Amino acid sequence: MVAMSVNLSSEPYLGGELRIRDAGAGQPLYAAPDPAPGDVLVFRLAEHLRHRVMSVDGPVPRTAFAGWFKSRPTFASVLKGSSWSA
Repeated sequence: MVAMSVNLSSEPYLGGELRIRDAGAGQPLYAAPDPAPGDVLVFRLAEHLRHRVMSVDGPVPRTAFAGWFKSRPTFASVLKGSSWSA
């Protein structure tokens, strides 16, 4: 359904651009510029879309929190198949 990336870097960095393209296309549909510290990117997940994060250049590292939010599988069904289930 959607994915999220939160920029946790304390300083601006070079590179690390998020690109989204149609699976059958070579050119990106969207390219997010380098986010500022604290910026959040939310983008759609779909079978026909591909996303990629480009490499980071320079001495400043990129630190990010990423999450994927999907309707399936359900959280309960994942727990049933794991060692965490009761």
